[in-house]
This record gives sequence, C-alpha cells and structure tokens, in this order.
Amino acid sequence: MAVVSLGGLYMHREGQLRKNSSDRSFEAAQVADTDFASKAREADLAAYAAAEKADTVEAYQSYLVGCVANRCAKSADVYANLGVIYATGRGVQQDDREAVKWLRKAAEQGNAVAQWDLGLMYAQGRGVAQSDGEAAKWYRKAAEQGNAFGQCFLGAAYDQGRGLAQSDADALKWYRKAAEQGNADGQFFLGAMYAEGRGVAQNDTEAAKWYRKAAEQGNAFGQYELARMYAIGRGVAQNDAEAVTWCRKAAEQGNAGGQFSLGFMYANGRGVAQDDREAVQWLRKAAEQDNADAQAGLGFMYAQGRGVAQSESEAVTWYRKAAVLGNAFGQFKLGAAYDQGRGVVQSDADAVKWYERAAEQGLADAKARLGAMYAQGRGVPPENRNKRDQ
Repeated sequence: MAVVSLGGLYMHREGQLRKNSSDRSFEAAQVADTDFASKAREADLAAYAAAEKADTVEAYQSYLVGCVANRCAKSADVYANLGVIYATGRGVQQDDREAVKWLRKAAEQGNAVAQWDLGLMYAQGRGVAQSDGEAAKWYRKAAEQGNAFGQCFLGAAYDQGRGLAQSDADALKWYRKAAEQGNADGQFFLGAMYAEGRGVAQNDTEAAKWYRKAAEQGNAFGQYELARMYAIGRGVAQNDAEAVTWCRKAAEQGNAGGQFSLGFMYANGRGVAQDDREAVQWLRKAAEQDNADAQAGLGFMYAQGRGVAQSESEAVTWYRKAAVLGNAFGQFKLGAAYDQGRGVVQSDADAVKWYERAAEQGLADAKARLGAMYAQGRGVPPENRNKRDQ
C-alpha cells in the first residue's frame, strides 16, 4: 500500500520538514470531485510509491502535478497522501490546515491510516484545536479497522487517560492487538505492562519476551529495557555482555537511557573493558538530553578527574542539573559541595537544603550528613538545632 503514514514519520523521526526549493504553489493539487477509476488508482499508488522512494522535493512535486493532470479525485488514498505531503512539507509549502483538510476527507471515507494521522493532528493541536477526545475517537476508528499504530495509540490513550477514562485493562488489550501484528511500539508497551504488572499479572519473562521482539525490530526503548533486564537478571539470565550489546544499540539511536547505561558499564568495566573516556563520552550524550542519572554521573567523573580533566566547578554544574531534576545522588553531592565549599562558595544553609531533598528520597548518606548538620547546629534555625533525622 503506497499510503504513507504521517504518524509513522513522527514516531520514527523521518518526517523532517522539507523546504520547497522552488517555492511554487500547489493549490492546483486540490483535485476535482470525480470518481476514481481503478486503473487511475493503481497509477496513483505507483506514482506515490515512486515519489516516496526517491524522497525528494521534485519527486513529490511531480506526484502532485500528476494528481491534477489525471483528475484523481475521490480516492481516500490520494487524500491521505496529500494530507501527509502538506503536513510534512514534502514538495509543497508546509501547511497543517491543508493537511487536516485532506486527512479528514480520507478519514471520513474510512482510510485507516488517515484516521490515525488525523488523531495525531488533534493530539498535537496541529491545524486544528487540540483535543485528546477527538484524537482518541480517530485512533479508535483506525484501531477497529485493524491499523496497528491506531491500536497502539488507542492503548496509550487508555494508558495515560487522555481523551477517555484511564484503564489498564483496555490499554493492555489494544497494546496486545498491535503487538501481535508485529508493531514494535505495541510490543514495547506490552512488555512494559508485564514488567509493571498493570492490567495483567506481573511477569518478567513475558516482559523480556516482548521487549526482545521490539528490540529486534530496532525499537530503541525496547533495546534499552532489554538491556536493563540482562543487567539485573530479570526475566532472563543475568549477562553483562548482552546488556552492553543492547545498551549500545539503543545508545547509537540516541536513546538517553541507553547512553547513560552504556556509560555506566564502561565506567565500571561491566561487560566491556573499563574505559573512563568512553564512559564520559556516553554519559555526556545522555546528560545533554537531560538524563538526570547521567548528569549526576558526569558530575562524579569531573569531581574524580576520571576520563576528563578534574574540575570541581564542572562537577557542581552537572550535580546541580541533576539535583534540579530530582536526582537524589545529585542532590546529595550538591549538598556536599556546599558543605565543603568545593566548586562553590561554602554555605551551610544550601548544604542543608540539598541534603534534606536527598534525605526525603531515602538516601542514607544524605540522612547521615543531615543529622550531623543538625547536631552541629549548622545551617538550621536555632529552634531546630536539637532535632535529629530519624
């Protein structure tokens, strides 16, 4: 089927907007209301397939001109393709409203791909007022026709309670339908439901099975979760080498969790030769994506001078980023920096502030340091100086 999915472009990050190099207008592509003969439909599908394969502005322009010349109207497939072309700016000036117009025409004629894509436009408020309810409505129409992505997104709507009442059971139902069709995102989410015991009895073996299916299709989240299962021996035999293999696959796709985990494995020599420089490289990639664990880890590497020139100020910079995001280790280390005046002006009040935040998350070292600060009457109001952290 040569109907491209707008949702697929979003999910797999292939839908980068393309500038129309000739800046030509394609209002003429608004096709006439005539019946679309089967031969014309077949020709259109072949023409779009050729444009999609070439994936150039000129190829999409040629497709649009052909639509006009052949008066290829009342084809839900053509309408769906036009919607995606306008949404992504392939061969035309990008225009969300035009995209919605054509997607709606296709969706109302029962085109499942367009129904899913129209749901995405509502979910993101692109070319139409944002509405989770409308998004869920169109996901359902696609899902009930067997569209795997529609099923997956309907599952996510139930999972998150967006546009309809939250329901783990319904989320599981639709994730499973998508997963059993081979949809990698559905497989990942189904694995997560088994891992967390949501809507189904908790089962690590089943979780690992579905994560693997997603991972083997190149799903970065599935690869990362499978790596975690191998690292701690959940649902599979513990195996650091396998953990590194799957971490690397996720990391190389830009998955921040995979990047952090790969950096951790290099730092500790687990499943791979210990290498601080490699550790810092991967920790930095994850940290720059606001992965709090990686930010705290990178701060630690700077503080120790491992794989990078030692720098207390850089350590504090990364500890602070992690701390603000709620990372307990980062909060503790930032508190310690203020406590000792390392990389920052010494401040008992700030030390207590960050120790308290880490202690509230149950970090034992933070509780101990906070208790000591109270005992010494440092950084706490006079009326609290006799208190101890319990």
